[in-house]
Amino acid sequence: MIRGFLSDQRRPKVFSRDQYFKSQAEMAELFKDVPEALQNSVEIAKRCNLKLALGKSQLPRFPTPGNMGLDDYLKTRALYRRIRPRQSVGSGATA
Repeated sequence: MIRGFLSDQRRPKVFSRDQYFKSQAEMAELFKDVPEALQNSVEIAKRCNLKLALGKSQLPRFPTPGNMGLDDYLKTRALYRRIRPRQSVGSGATA
């Protein structure tokens, strides 16, 4: 999915000349008035721990009622929404 998105020729590509990985010296110059910002970013980076398996989707766990499988639950919800018309709040009328 991501590869398809990145290779989509219709995808907006708005870039500036400042979008690149800056060197330590460039960052120090940019943040010379707030030197603690650089140290804080290092501390934040030390606390981050993310491991991704490339090419494999990783979705959050989604609890379903009665331990129903996610596929079955989503199919049931989709069917329910198609059959039952939406109702306006408080009016009882269908939308």
